[in-house]
Amino acid sequence: MLNNLSPTAIREALASRQDITLVDVREPAEHATAHLAGAVLIPLHTLPQQVESLPRDREIILHCHHGMRSEMAGNFLLAQGFSRVSHMVGGIDAWSMDVDPSVPRY
Repeated sequence: MLNNLSPTAIREALASRQDITLVDVREPAEHATAHLAGAVLIPLHTLPQQVESLPRDREIILHCHHGMRSEMAGNFLLAQGFSRVSHMVGGIDAWSMDVDPSVPRY
């Protein structure tokens, strides 16, 4: 089952754990506008071709603009046998509002 995490919960997890891979499934232009430090950019439409590049021994936390694409990506990864998959509810927009207002909203 896909874990739904708030931006605040993700901030706390990133600060306290080393076993997380943060994945941005938005498009490159969106990533250029606003991004989270340390996130790996894998646009949703390229995820099937890049799935084997993701570590299976770490938690994967996905994010997008508002949470719809990251939820789809998370369900795709679960179907591919990944077991530790979460996504950011509200996406980077919610991160900007709830965690770090210096991240531009668009």
